[in-house]
Amino acid sequence: MDEATRPSGTDADANAAGDLGDGGLGRSAEPAAVAVPTRDAADDEDEVEDHRPRLVRFALGDRELLVDVAGVLEVLVAGPITRLPGAAPAIAGVTSVRGRIVAVVDASAALDTSAPATRDHFLVIATPGGPVALVVDRVDAVVAADLDPVTASGGDSPAVALVTATATVDGRTIAVIDPLAVVEAAIGSPDSAVADPTEAP
Repeated sequence: MDEATRPSGTDADANAAGDLGDGGLGRSAEPAAVAVPTRDAADDEDEVEDHRPRLVRFALGDRELLVDVAGVLEVLVAGPITRLPGAAPAIAGVTSVRGRIVAVVDASAALDTSAPATRDHFLVIATPGGPVALVVDRVDAVVAADLDPVTASGGDSPAVALVTATATVDGRTIAVIDPLAVVEAAIGSPDSAVADPTEAP
């Protein structure tokens, strides 16, 4: 994840967490990097080192989900999205990230959830064809949690195949997704979609 978005555990980060919830960060022509607050055992007074996987907790439609920090380049406050006539349904459009045009992907259908209502944030992930921005409603925090691997069976919905594990956070079991698999399920080959966002899968 980009250094601009890495949590530092400071009061400034705590303030940023409030901004994430109420949308107070606003929007600009260029999406702005945000500091995602961290919550794990290292926040305790004893400063116990926590070796559990670190996960970005976010909301998309009517679901809360997790993604490994290693799969996220950066977290951005959503900027303007330019729609593209004839683009694949899951491609919400394109946006500028640090001067580079990237595809904005709505993965709600692939993940079997309702469409994002507020579209407040982008999770920028790496794909073989270049960065892609997953549009989500809210980014809450980076959490540390143990993972319980899951294995999809033939009778499961396609969305289940995008889940690599589950983790218990605040007493709730939340699915951990594979971001690259999500992009592939939503728009097909990331190579062609990033190179030409108007090309249908």
